[in-house]
Amino acid sequence: MRLKIQMLDRDTEIDNVVPVTSVEAIQGETLNLYFQLVDADTGERYIPAWGAVVQCQLPRLIFRTPTINGACQPNDYTINRQAQMAFPYVASSSYGDASIWYIPLVQADTVNMTTSNLIVTLTEGASITMGVARNAVRMRGAQQV
Repeated sequence: MRLKIQMLDRDTEIDNVVPVTSVEAIQGETLNLYFQLVDADTGERYIPAWGAVVQCQLPRLIFRTPTINGACQPNDYTINRQAQMAFPYVASSSYGDASIWYIPLVQADTVNMTTSNLIVTLTEGASITMGVARNAVRMRGAQQV
């Protein structure tokens, strides 16, 4: 299976899943970054095996760090987070969707972020599959709002 990562709207709910090209937010904002696991071969949502681990990286976040003379200096930084299932199944009902996951981003993560890809590593027992969402997150500065 080839894994595709479909970004979802920030206000995703189980009965209102809206695919987006990238998630847009304001620098310094706290948000949950929702995404769906999709089988790239079939185009169908992918439900991982019970006990699967979904690890996420937001690599090479480009920060605008002011220098002493006021010029902006780019820096590299990577956020590593284990994703959480957004809508887990509840034993008493069939309500849930194991294909939708999220990672929380706090103010310290987003304060100087401009854009980032999302790299997802899905581990199901001994099987490891990776997928990438290009330009998954795009941040605007507060002054651009």
